[in-house]
Amino acid sequence: MFDLVDILKNSRDTKEEDLSLSGLKTAFFFQTLECRSLVEETYRFDDKMVPKSVKFDFDLVAKRVMDDECEIAIFELTDSDTLAEDAERLSHLIPSSVSVIIIGLADSISTVRMLKGLGFYYVFWPINKQELSEFLAVITKKHQEANLGNIYRRAKRIAIFGSKGGIGTSLIAAELASALSTKKSADSLLVNHNYDCGDLDIQIGSVKLDKKSVAKGRLTTDLDETSVKSLMVPLNPKLRYLALAKDDLLSDEVREVTDMVISLTSSEANLIIEDLSASVSFDRTPEWLIENFNILVLVLEPSVSSLRESVKLIKRIRNIQNNSEASKSLRIIVVVNHHRHKKMETVSIEEISKYLSHKVDYILPYEENIAIDISKGKRVIDSGTKFSQSILKLSSQIVGENRSFQKKKTPFSWLLSRKK
Repeated sequence: MFDLVDILKNSRDTKEEDLSLSGLKTAFFFQTLECRSLVEETYRFDDKMVPKSVKFDFDLVAKRVMDDECEIAIFELTDSDTLAEDAERLSHLIPSSVSVIIIGLADSISTVRMLKGLGFYYVFWPINKQELSEFLAVITKKHQEANLGNIYRRAKRIAIFGSKGGIGTSLIAAELASALSTKKSADSLLVNHNYDCGDLDIQIGSVKLDKKSVAKGRLTTDLDETSVKSLMVPLNPKLRYLALAKDDLLSDEVREVTDMVISLTSSEANLIIEDLSASVSFDRTPEWLIENFNILVLVLEPSVSSLRESVKLIKRIRNIQNNSEASKSLRIIVVVNHHRHKKMETVSIEEISKYLSHKVDYILPYEENIAIDISKGKRVIDSGTKFSQSILKLSSQIVGENRSFQKKKTPFSWLLSRKK
């Protein structure tokens, strides 16, 4: 995201170049007729093809952008009370190759920085036709340069971290990936970090899905954006699966290759969900988590050993972040999974919250039929149970739906609400 003032500083240098908007497919999602009129008039003013204008609706965005094969998407959020939250939610719906322009009223530095972090361009409303014309011309040039250099927004990486083995981490990773791809329309990649065995393939309902082998001699020489596609398997139109075999390699070597594949393909996904069960055969250090991930979903069970390991991890992460001047932000979400009968539990939710020094965000209840349903090819998120509802709420939080879009209240909104 670039501030309008910065964009216009260099606009004079681009006027003599070919900055035609007509060659780029553009969609415009508006909220007010005033903004729609200005954008359409600007395109006509430049003698360019007027973009398709659609009334803004989160439920329509992903399908419209995909169906129209858009290269530039313009979103008016002047009628949004939560511009930052709405923009983050959009970042999970729009392909990373699409240049996104946000038109809004927010002028706080924090909002501008947040949008820049998402890779979005920002226009402060109101704006006149001449300024918007020059802004769009520069964005078009930047989009063309980005495509030539394969410079896209990067996917958000989500670690599903098991505090110990056998507590349902892989199940949660599989169901969360399914929810994000099917319910939230987010292009997703599910990564299996267990290079020896593991049961993530069982949890996704593909027991015959073998891990891909990578010859040691071509680890760093032959991998590129084209070759890595052969290492991934499509599970549904919005979800791919990456699982590499250890074979004669060391676990750390396979992890490095996996990270390389993720880096090469992260421009083609919105979200990357990674299964970091406690049974993986490499050291899941806090430093590695902070450096590579945006969100850490910490899974624990109501037991002393699981709680103790979770306390250690969070304490180490906080110590690193507090002592580092340039530490990356790592958001922690705590999930307690009651994967066994309550009589087998040794600590309570209250004790977990107290000793963890972090609230419990989601509680997954014990459901004895989950394994049977999965063996029959059923997805837990479609069962309508409390377990599935919690996973769906978690997926909503990740894509920024925890605060739904609200229109600004008019002076008479209270009267209309009373009539309803």
